[in-house]
Amino acid sequence: MKIYIKASFVFLFVMIAYSNAPCQSDYTGCGSELVPNESSNPSTFFGGKYKPERSNIGNPLPINDYFPIIVVFVQFQNEPYLVSNDSNAWPSMQAPNYINKVIAPTRNSTSNWWDAYNSYNISDYWHEFSRGKMHVIGKAISIILHDTIGAYSQNPEKINREIYDSLKKYIITSEWLTYDHWKYNSDGNFSQEADGRVDMIYMVFRQNRDFLLGNTTAGLNYLGECDGASGNEYTVYSSGSTVVKIHGTSDTFDPLILRHGSGIRVFTDSTSLFSRHRFLDLVTHEHGHHFFGNGHRVYCKMAYGGGRFGGWEFSLSPWELIKLGYVHQEIADFTNTTHYLYDYSSRGQNGLDTNEILQVPISSDGNQFFLISNRRKLSQWDRRMGGDTLASKNWEYLKNINPEYGKGLYIYHILKNGYEYKEDLESVDADLECADGLWSWESSGVSRQLGYAPFNSYLAIRKKYPGYDNDTYTSNSLDEMSVFSANSLCLFSPGSTDNFSSSIRGTHSLYTNSSDYWYSNAVIGDRWDAWNVGYNEIFSPYSSPNTKNMSNNQTGIFIWYQSLESNTNKATLKIYRTLAGEPLTEDSILHLTPPSRPMGLRVLSCDSTPTINGYQRIRLRWFHNMEPDMINSGNKKYKIYCDTSYSLSIPPSDAMQYSENFYRLIATVNIPTNSIPDYIDSFKISSCYNASIYSNIKYPVRYRVQAVDKFNDVSVLSDFVKTTAWSSLTEEQGDNIQISENEIIPKEYALRQNYPNPFNPVTNIQYDLPIDIFVTIKVYDLIGREVMSLVNEIKEAGSYVVSLNGSNLSSGIYYYKITAGSYEQVRKMILIK
Repeated sequence: MKIYIKASFVFLFVMIAYSNAPCQSDYTGCGSELVPNESSNPSTFFGGKYKPERSNIGNPLPINDYFPIIVVFVQFQNEPYLVSNDSNAWPSMQAPNYINKVIAPTRNSTSNWWDAYNSYNISDYWHEFSRGKMHVIGKAISIILHDTIGAYSQNPEKINREIYDSLKKYIITSEWLTYDHWKYNSDGNFSQEADGRVDMIYMVFRQNRDFLLGNTTAGLNYLGECDGASGNEYTVYSSGSTVVKIHGTSDTFDPLILRHGSGIRVFTDSTSLFSRHRFLDLVTHEHGHHFFGNGHRVYCKMAYGGGRFGGWEFSLSPWELIKLGYVHQEIADFTNTTHYLYDYSSRGQNGLDTNEILQVPISSDGNQFFLISNRRKLSQWDRRMGGDTLASKNWEYLKNINPEYGKGLYIYHILKNGYEYKEDLESVDADLECADGLWSWESSGVSRQLGYAPFNSYLAIRKKYPGYDNDTYTSNSLDEMSVFSANSLCLFSPGSTDNFSSSIRGTHSLYTNSSDYWYSNAVIGDRWDAWNVGYNEIFSPYSSPNTKNMSNNQTGIFIWYQSLESNTNKATLKIYRTLAGEPLTEDSILHLTPPSRPMGLRVLSCDSTPTINGYQRIRLRWFHNMEPDMINSGNKKYKIYCDTSYSLSIPPSDAMQYSENFYRLIATVNIPTNSIPDYIDSFKISSCYNASIYSNIKYPVRYRVQAVDKFNDVSVLSDFVKTTAWSSLTEEQGDNIQISENEIIPKEYALRQNYPNPFNPVTNIQYDLPIDIFVTIKVYDLIGREVMSLVNEIKEAGSYVVSLNGSNLSSGIYYYKITAGSYEQVRKMILIK
């Protein structure tokens, strides 16, 4: 979700969030500090800077093709109490439940490189992102120190001394040589030879205090000082002239920290219940500083402050994969308009590291461009969101709660500096072009309080109007956010409120009729950021967001996400550019592409609703599409869609994609270009009408709008808006509802689309019967075999919902059919396991 504000306000927010924001418990700050006068990582430099990004440098024999890591889980005496069998937990006074699945003890090799380390998280993470180029092996060790954490506060260097001495009990004599395998020669230049220093230690604490990591940081890219060390190095093995030492310091400006440093330290979480997810995210981030250097970027693994300043990623971003040399990007030259992108994690479909990232140039100097990736999440490590239903105070959001969320095309705008890694927090040089649009915001008037922390109430915010300028953090155009508390950035999204006894935080308004707000924290990523066919397909000079450059000038670039082959994850894109010398004019490109989706659809307040025949009616308003080819004889054409259900307890059928399959077309309107788009639904009585209507029954109503250009090309449907209407005795109410003897019964037969769809493993099917009748509903597989009977009896007139449990069915496409007298209807549904 994109928020459009000034840079100064973002910085203020970050500072305030440290102390009093409701998102504080999600904060993942990193202790990496800028080193004075340290040179930036230039655009011509690719690969790891201070540690090797791959283990096959020099084409070694398999026995030497590895990078070693010691993972040390550290506890103090009297740790916060936790007993749990959860595989992600770290119980008190014992090793984490996941310790044997952290890192592979030996080098593995398979014909499919993505299957080599599936049982070992750290090994698999680096192996998959490196496309099989980085073999990480080692051992994981659990250590319980001799005293409580407070006892070390005056002499924190004693912690490392005790840890290192304990390690010598688990790593015996010459085994230390295994962990001194690489030598730093110069930036980006490494050799497989001993340099007398341990290559990498992941030191993981179950508790945190200021003297360990600082009060606002959860990770450091160095190990800290050690009692008894000489020159910041502590000897753990010595035999003749062969010595192995652990290099560590707390001097953040020591230039040797990353060049010769032996490791990192992180803090799991305050409860340790979900420590595996936090551990994995933090150690890979801190390890990344040894690849890139100090400082941070935005919208990537090396982002700052847990996403508060630019979209922290659990994965490695496309920019980082290219910078490390893991992937070779395709560069669009605009002479070929058709481009294909396979899944971001490759899986060898079209070469080991190609056809995964597409670069669309903007500036001739190569410093500004779009990066596009097709992230279908074949890899378990790809594109885990930070917010949405995955958000929580305990980092459980890193769990892949719904594997469908987050799938799609991601478009990154590299605003400046190309592939230069500038170790400067203020050099905001990238942006994620979110498919849900660029918006200014206003207060919803709803005050929410987090149920798990002793914070005061905070204002929820809502979309106000879309933006059509380049959305950099340095923009000065939209100031509405300044009227809110900085804490409002930790978004509460419309939907049903949180159930804090559940691991899933709230329900999005797509799936509920509730008008409440729930803690989504969508500012650090939600399911709507991805571009998908049937949801948002057009990224152009006229869409929101749009393809303007950093200077807010038009680039003439059109990107159309045309199709996706679900069985191969092959995305087809059409890319055009209108500039002098290009073969296509803008008019011809507009003719070839559909309009962008309409933006800003809303239901007007009761004081703006018109009255027809004594009843107030529902009035819609939205913003005109910007495409010139929308204009036809001074008008722009739109189609209005509607969906309802018979009860406020059941949301109307809907979907994230192809919502037109669930909605009914109720009107086609031509709106003058010089007027605000507006539509009055005269067939429904608005719930704004304050007099009683017969049985006083309301039902939910949802609307969406579709743009139609002068070539009759149609856009995807807009986001929906919802309201309620009164049921009535007349056709004015519309829809499939009538009232007889104070009972609501359908006017005609109907079989609704199942919800949710796709589903796993349970879905609901609504059907309507206008009379008492014998009815059957049966389920068939793709070749027509009956696999289940859901209904087989006489039913009274009314609307019903029947559940289908597909636990015993295989993934795939199924059909369900209703037969009631002469009425028959068939619909398709998809089961995904």
